[in-house]
Amino acid sequence: MEWFNLVDATYRSDLRELNELNFQRFDAKLEQRLAEQDRKWEQRLAHLETRLIRWMFLLLPLLPPTPTDAAARGHCLPAAQS
Repeated sequence: MEWFNLVDATYRSDLRELNELNFQRFDAKLEQRLAEQDRKWEQRLAHLETRLIRWMFLLLPLLPPTPTDAAARGHCLPAAQS
């Protein structure tokens, strides 16, 4: 009976070691994939930001001026006469 317990303990130890190795490989692959996805999202966001800024500068001159824009440029409206 002692021999069976010894063999069982050996198999358990081997199985535990194998599981730890497999988990380490899985964890390394997961970290690599997450890093790749993070890099892809950063690239996509940078591209989106570039496109938005481009559109902003393209459309900004087309907007009608506001009274504060006119005052900032030194074009004050004439005072109302009473």
